[in-house]
Amino acid sequence: MGVDGVRGRREELGLTQQEAARKAGMSLATWRRLEVVDDDREASFRRTTLQAAERVLRVPAGGVAALRAGETVEALGGHQHVNKDWLLTYGKSFKGDPLTPRQAFKLSMSVAGLEDDAFFGLDEYLQGKVSVKELFFVDQLPDWVLFMVNAHWVDCFRNVLVDLGRRLGRGEVPYPRSMVERVALELMFDSAKEGGDVADDMLEADDDVRAALPSFGENDEDWEDAREQLFGGDFDFQMIWLPNFTRMLFGDSRESVSIQLGVDLDSFHPIRWWETDRKLRNK
Repeated sequence: MGVDGVRGRREELGLTQQEAARKAGMSLATWRRLEVVDDDREASFRRTTLQAAERVLRVPAGGVAALRAGETVEALGGHQHVNKDWLLTYGKSFKGDPLTPRQAFKLSMSVAGLEDDAFFGLDEYLQGKVSVKELFFVDQLPDWVLFMVNAHWVDCFRNVLVDLGRRLGRGEVPYPRSMVERVALELMFDSAKEGGDVADDMLEADDDVRAALPSFGENDEDWEDAREQLFGGDFDFQMIWLPNFTRMLFGDSRESVSIQLGVDLDSFHPIRWWETDRKLRNK
């Protein structure tokens, strides 16, 4: 049975716009644009955005463009077959200490597509169409951080997330080297263990994916142990989410609090997050 239009296909799958956008890992505004037939704006959708929508709608490659053009597209009986070659790196490189292959894959997939400005939402943000609180991962940062940063900072933070995903894709364990990498990894862990819809769907639907990413049993779901090993027990950065943390950071007692806690509170200022950890600088 064929389906007409992106909206029709979504409704056939029983998905709301919000659910479809979340599964595709894109903003609600971007998904809504996909459902509006407007040939003049077709070029504004990047390949990764269309591919993400195709996975959610379960249509072949090129299916979303065809649906938007008013063509009838046959729905796939299952999920698209996945070329497993790029997955083999995860299976060969990660042995459960600190990450299993499936954990590394889910972490990497949590930031897949963020290099695309439209996918991330940066284009719409710079045009004033969405707020900074609608950008992926950035929306999880404390409000006080967002009050202090600008679009360039947001773009740099996005690039950190993308880089961590690429390191995982190369088979590299992404041990954090700075405050910004610790914060970014924390958000990736939260996304991977609580969401991971696309990654989970791929694992459930494709035998080749499961074969390329061997199971480590219960360890695949032991995210806390993986975090402990990856962060080396250093979770001081989590203080940025504490209520009234700004009183500690900007208050008159900052120096005494730093001594009491054994941390350099000045390094918690968002502008300094990119500084390489002191212990690594001294090597």
